[in-house]
Amino acid sequence: MAAQHWQLQIAEKSLKKQEKIRAIKAFIEPTAGKTCLEVGCDKGVLSYHLRQWGGNWTSVDADEENLRITRELVGDNVAFTDGNTLNFPDRHFDCIIAIDFLEHIQTDQEFIIEMRRVLKDAGTLYITVPHTGRGLILNAARRWLGFKPEDYGHVREGYSLDDLRPKLETGGFTVTASTTFSRFFSEGIELLLNFGYFFLLSRKQNRGGIKGGISPNSEQEAARHAKALRMYSLIYPVMKLMSFFDALIPFTQGYILMVSAKKK
Repeated sequence: MAAQHWQLQIAEKSLKKQEKIRAIKAFIEPTAGKTCLEVGCDKGVLSYHLRQWGGNWTSVDADEENLRITRELVGDNVAFTDGNTLNFPDRHFDCIIAIDFLEHIQTDQEFIIEMRRVLKDAGTLYITVPHTGRGLILNAARRWLGFKPEDYGHVREGYSLDDLRPKLETGGFTVTASTTFSRFFSEGIELLLNFGYFFLLSRKQNRGGIKGGISPNSEQEAARHAKALRMYSLIYPVMKLMSFFDALIPFTQGYILMVSAKKK
């Protein structure tokens, strides 16, 4: 049996990544038989799962190394975007899902308009972004620990629904549904893991750029920290158990905002 790709191995032990995959699958419409675009493929983990769920998928990203890594995992239909334009015809896609991408680019408003151009009139746009706003105390804790937006590859911390809705309205969309996920315990565990990797293991070597440096960005980096990753695997069941406490606070907001929108 072929060895599992390194990014899938890491994702299997990321509580936040696993929750994201489940939340997106539950939120989006069935994609079988549709022509779909994934914006922000990162290292290809979600790209891999989207293709398992059905549909004819194309993935784009603004980082060439992300594209190379994603191609190794999913094969063809992986292309570059400069964060401003998409090299596809008008009204080409039935579904577009932009995963944690808008916070990485200065041209978020222009890119929303561009996504509208390549979306069919009856198509649906899905967006996930880091969630900001009152009551999300871990955002303040992140700054207190010394993280900066550029450590995550971000040009802005994130969006509240009140921030994102007018951008979508200006871009020609109407928000049809919204939700949040990754509540306090799951997000807190992820924050501690990011702190350990960025400040202790990698010693802030990858600060800046569109990818940031809060987790391994290559197979070589993952191999370099294999011992630490194995140690984390041993305590992963405890971390997973702690994340279940999120079920006790369903009334709170999550740290990831997800919306769906239709063309006006």
